Amino acid sequence: MILRHWGVLQSNSAQGLFGFDANPTNSGTGTGGGHAFASFLLGYPTDVRRLYTPGMPKYHTNEPSAYFQDDWRATSWLTVNLGLRYDVFGPLTEEDDHLSNWDPQARKLLVAGQDGVSRTAGVKHDFSNVSPRLGFSATLPHQMVLRGGWGLSYYPNNKNAGAYMKNPPYTANYGPVFSTANSNQPPNLFLRNGLPVVNFANPASPAGNVIGTALDFKSDRAKQFNLLVEKEFGGNVVTAGYIGSRGDRLVAGKNFNLAPAAAGGVDPRRPLFAQYPSISAANVLTNLGKSTYNAAQFVFTRRSRGGLTLTTHYTWAHARSMTLAPWDTSILEWGDTVNFDVRHRWVMTTNYELPWGKSLTGLAHGFLSSWQVNASAFLQSGVAFTVLNAASRTNTGGADRPIVTGDPMLPGSERTVQRWFDTSAFSAAPQFTAGNIGPALMHGPTQRQVNFSIFKDLAITGQQRLQLRAEIYNLLNSANFGLPDNNFGSTGFGSISSTGNSIPRQMQFGVKYLF
Repeated sequence: MILRHWGVLQSNSAQGLFGFDANPTNSGTGTGGGHAFASFLLGYPTDVRRLYTPGMPKYHTNEPSAYFQDDWRATSWLTVNLGLRYDVFGPLTEEDDHLSNWDPQARKLLVAGQDGVSRTAGVKHDFSNVSPRLGFSATLPHQMVLRGGWGLSYYPNNKNAGAYMKNPPYTANYGPVFSTANSNQPPNLFLRNGLPVVNFANPASPAGNVIGTALDFKSDRAKQFNLLVEKEFGGNVVTAGYIGSRGDRLVAGKNFNLAPAAAGGVDPRRPLFAQYPSISAANVLTNLGKSTYNAAQFVFTRRSRGGLTLTTHYTWAHARSMTLAPWDTSILEWGDTVNFDVRHRWVMTTNYELPWGKSLTGLAHGFLSSWQVNASAFLQSGVAFTVLNAASRTNTGGADRPIVTGDPMLPGSERTVQRWFDTSAFSAAPQFTAGNIGPALMHGPTQRQVNFSIFKDLAITGQQRLQLRAEIYNLLNSANFGLPDNNFGSTGFGSISSTGNSIPRQMQFGVKYLF
């Protein structure tokens, strides 16, 4: 049994937030132009919002579980592993019942502990998390082993910010309110007007964004499986195999108040406008997402011999996911998984105990013996990313994408940081329609890094020793570039302007006391 207790004190923009883009200062014809900084100088925001949550909720969940596992030696060469696990990941409660959940079917907020609503704000317990597991290991001739397994696993995805059910009457949010400049009309939002005074909304007439968790919300589910063959030779081990997974019931946020594509102001076209004119978005956590992962993996391991240890592996993989289209949540799209789909990855780690000075004595032994060098390296292809419109064409209040013709990926010899892909392959979709490009069509730059260190042990007495360490990260000072500008219509579209979280060469020196 796991009893979780935690609190989250978070107001994303308690003092308000103004957004600026090129729309208020563009040509007004839908063909581009304008600049976000020009819109800022003129005081024409694209949207304005405030997310304010006073106080710190105290959340609780109860998670009972039970499992059974057994290893069965079926024959002298075959071992079978059987397992069964059962989990109940309880829905959130709050110590003072400060939960308010948007119910898209009833079109209202369910406030915990009020009007017959449960302490979980209507979210039901999920009792379906039964997890069988099966694995085997078979010893084959010629020093070979075949291993495989299959298992069903669950992950409780009701612990993230979208599930905290912070809504009226426990919040004082405003907006987001969007300018009519988004639909190529004169702007109606002005920086000089500021924001209205803080007002705690009535749950019967909420304003701004409301969030919710589906009343029948279930834990993410993944079927994971693998089949690997290992061969030993000369004290080394080579492994080759397949690893895969299939995910379903994955968390996906669905906006039930997304306006249909059309001309004019966004807010009057929202489905809830007649009943709740001040609600902008109504985002509810659902279980509509799916995923697939397939990978071939090859591993070489040299066990410690002669002071040298080395492990290297290569993975050839493809990760895909099904998500909701940001301009129309009735559309489910398959595409490569953003920031996760890495087709090729090679990794190596090694350490070598230098043989010098082991037979020496005195000062020569102390200086030349007990040195160790270590290295690690990786090389991988770029992660997937999606091309979006810098300025919305559908005018729904959500994002959308342009039209692509042909293959926008350039040959490797033609890619530069100024032009990572062929920007001429993209064009604007007709007004109030989405383009044909799918999610995560392209991949970013290759990433690589080599690290090196050298250690020297100085014996003190018994098991005590000092270790002198010199470590160099990114030894070759390789530049790992970030993703290119993926906003069609922006001035930097297709260019790379940063190295993301990549580090330059760094060196550090230290002393470690071991006992």
